[in-house]
Amino acid sequence: MSFTMGRKGTHLFYHPLSLEHHTGSGHPERVARVQSILNYFEETDLNDLCQWVTPEPASFESIRARSTWSSIRPAVWSRSL
Repeated sequence: MSFTMGRKGTHLFYHPLSLEHHTGSGHPERVARVQSILNYFEETDLNDLCQWVTPEPASFESIRARSTWSSIRPAVWSRSL
């Protein structure tokens, strides 16, 4: 999916990898919901009113400075498996 960068409007941060993040049933940020919102923006003129921004990966140091180790540890552990 590609987005047009508008010159005005709201900045929306999105990365295609977010569609691979499955949060489990009942969570409001389900892949289907995010995809539905993306489709709506694409089917209407809303894309032209927004600045779509692809975020850069955060460094471990940046994440550590803003998070507790207990919230980081599960992500670090799952990556090492």
